[in-house]
Amino acid sequence: MKNEEKLALIEDAIFIKITGQAEPLKVKLKLKPSLPDKADYPKLETFPISAEGETFDGIIKIDVPAGKYYGILEINNTKYYPLLFTDMSRMNIFFGFYPGEHTFLNLSPREIYENKVKSCENSEKSALIKTPLITMNCGALTIDESNKVFLEFKIEEENSFSAEGTFFIWVAAAYVSATTNSPFGLIVPAIMGTFAMERKIEHNLK
Repeated sequence: MKNEEKLALIEDAIFIKITGQAEPLKVKLKLKPSLPDKADYPKLETFPISAEGETFDGIIKIDVPAGKYYGILEINNTKYYPLLFTDMSRMNIFFGFYPGEHTFLNLSPREIYENKVKSCENSEKSALIKTPLITMNCGALTIDESNKVFLEFKIEEENSFSAEGTFFIWVAAAYVSATTNSPFGLIVPAIMGTFAMERKIEHNLK
């Protein structure tokens, strides 16, 4: 994690606890003290505070200076069972900003909008092909010694059939076959299985 050395760090300024996950759990947290622009997303390379990788205990603690932060937290606990099924469990939380959506024919960098909401909101995407990805839009994180951030998530152990995920698998397979003019699209269900399941993620976001 990169921080300005001259600024005093607040110990455990951000504490993230995740339970119920299948191991390992992939987590990515990216923060910056200013509103990102469209050149920053989705690569997130200019975000100076970064913590990402796999965690087995579901505990992430980060020391940061006091301030206001914009960024994104990605949680991915998707598991693949080749030739059988994919068990999908993903969640993205945007803090203080949200990206505009791509249109079908416009793949240029998305516009970035500041999010000034007072409470977190579930974001409904209008994509033609959806996957079981939970997206939340929250306000920017304001951190100081008396205002630390505690985020808690619980991944449900029981899964259920996902129509969206199953549809995604077969549309992806059809797309690969169509663009290669071959049956190569069968590699998609070979890797992801023939259908999708989903495990929902509970949270304490407010």
